[in-house]
Amino acid sequence: MKEFGRCDILINDAGVSNGADLLDIKERDIKWVMEVNVYAHWFMMQQFIPQMKSQGTHCQILNVCSIAGLITLGSAPVYFSTKHAAVALSECVYKSLKASGDDIDVSVFCPGFVQTEMHLTDRHRPERFAIPDGDPYYGSEEYKKFIEFNKKILDNGAPLEPTVEKVFESLAKKQFYILTHENYDELLKQQGIYQANRTEPVDPSLLTK
Repeated sequence: MKEFGRCDILINDAGVSNGADLLDIKERDIKWVMEVNVYAHWFMMQQFIPQMKSQGTHCQILNVCSIAGLITLGSAPVYFSTKHAAVALSECVYKSLKASGDDIDVSVFCPGFVQTEMHLTDRHRPERFAIPDGDPYYGSEEYKKFIEFNKKILDNGAPLEPTVEKVFESLAKKQFYILTHENYDELLKQQGIYQANRTEPVDPSLLTK
């Protein structure tokens, strides 16, 4: 703001992951993932939307979420639940801004796996969520396996640069839902049918069909 005096685009890109099950996850990790994946979006929009409104120019907000904000699997409940919350927050803000007539577009980027360093998120923990020295949980084989698995699927994900190009192409079209992995399309469609029919959650095996 000091250099340009305005903000035309806000990109909320912070995100962390945790693969622990409901009964195993530590409270500090629930709070940490929630603060980064949801509250960070909330806080930054609170800070910048008033500035965007005062400018009187067209502005854009891009909240980087995940396909995990639109579907669920049978694992990593804190990750899926926070990403769903982030998408819902973006939808609410989008509708509010449209209702008030503000020239601010909101989009959510919900990719599948992309070649990033998401598996290294522990190195970004703030002091209040730091891993205690000698805690057996974080030194367990199960915890290490999640990090190794996360790295493997990310390394085999979509290349970053072409994915980013697709995102900005979608922003130019004022697209709210930005999805770059078509292999999730059938699961998303079937999920809508299951919800409309008020049945059980959709079978994630549809992802592979």
